[in-house]
Parts: sequence; C-alpha cells; structure tokens
Amino acid sequence: MTVISEDIHCSGTLLIRTGVTKAELKYSGIGYHIAYLNATNPNLIVLERKFRLMQAYIYVVTANLPKISILILYRRLFTPTILRLISTAMIWVLAIVIVVKILLVSFVCRPFAANWDQDNPGSKCLNMQSVSSLSTLPNIITDVVMLLLPVPVIWSLHTKLITKIQLTFTFALGSLGLITSILRFQFFFVTQSYDVTWSAIHRSIWTEVEPAVYLICACIITYKPLFDCFGIGGVKEGLFKWLTGAG
Repeated sequence: MTVISEDIHCSGTLLIRTGVTKAELKYSGIGYHIAYLNATNPNLIVLERKFRLMQAYIYVVTANLPKISILILYRRLFTPTILRLISTAMIWVLAIVIVVKILLVSFVCRPFAANWDQDNPGSKCLNMQSVSSLSTLPNIITDVVMLLLPVPVIWSLHTKLITKIQLTFTFALGSLGLITSILRFQFFFVTQSYDVTWSAIHRSIWTEVEPAVYLICACIITYKPLFDCFGIGGVKEGLFKWLTGAG
C-alpha cells in the first residue's frame, strides 16, 4: 500500500484533534460555571483559557489540512490544465490562510501571557470571540470554490446522466464542511461571553465538529470498498435511482 500526502494530512489531523480534545475535557475547567470555578478552583479558569488558545492554533491547522488533501486529490483526478492550476492556487491560498490566522492568534493579546492572565498592568486583548468567528469566513469562501470546482469536469464527461448525478453528489458530499463552517460562524454570535467556561463547551463542540467533517469529506471518495465489504455497496446506487426516478 502506497502512503500518499493526503494520508499524512488526514492522519495528522485525526491524531492532533483527538489528543487535544481529550486533554481539554480532562484537565481544563470547560463545562463548569465560572462562578463555581472561582469559588472552588480558580486555576482551572486559567487552564481553560490556555486550552482555548491551543484550540485556536489547532483549529487553524486541522480545519485546512483535510481541504488541502481534497485539492491534492483534485490535482491528480483533473486533466484540464485550468482546473489543475485552480487547485494548486487554492492549496497556496489555504497555506497563506493558515499562516495569517496563526499570526492573528499570536498577536490578539499583548503581552502573549495576557491570553490567560489579563490582570497584569498594560495587558491588552482584542475580542477573541469576534476574531474566532471572523476566522471562519475564509473557510466558507474556500468551501464554495471547492464545491464548484469539479462540476465542469463532471458534466463534460461523455457518460450517462445518472453517472454525472452520482459523481456530482459524491463530490458535493466532500463539501459538507461548508455547512459546519456556517453553523460554527453563526454560533459564535450567540455564545454567552459572561460565563465563558460554561458556554465554552458549545464552542468546543463546533470547533471539533468542523475539522472532523472536513476529515470525513477528505476520505469520502474512498468509502465505496468499505461499503462493499459490509454488503451495503448498493445503497448509494439505489438512492441515486430513487432521487432521479431511474430504474
């Protein structure tokens, strides 16, 4: 079995996200009311802020690596030069987005320690919630481009209509991350900022869900042998026939 770059990106994303999530749930004060933590264990509030900062860095990487994997796959599948160039350009765009977001997170508070300790004189921070929500916008834009990218190739194929619909549906599933990006973007505007450790559980859920969906989408084209192995390979074909009225 040949290990390709997409496998490395997806495996790295899975390991990082799993490890950080488990550590945050076990060691930080996430999910508790901040008044309770102030009265019982204030150190957990500091830990929650540190994990929130770590999540911001990890999210930037893990939300984009699976999309880069999809674009690398597109480069191998597409023969038209223009689409290969667009795929390459999108990979560079995502790489730039990663660098810019990391810099943004790094300088959102000055000095850096103000991310978890704002009691020191001279500490200044931007609104981290607004920064995090706005950082989702590039994900939505790039998802839309990736959703539309395979369509011209698929519909120019000399094959049956049902086959074109099947392929379009399969590649569209690869852009389901767009839905989670929009939901995460919307959720940041309804989070209760005055009780951050309590409301952080919802923020953490969506921060986990979005990269996880991207990860599934990056692998979805390879799932057919898995379905066949469990004897459900015909489910997708039956669904397509039902949707299109064929058969």
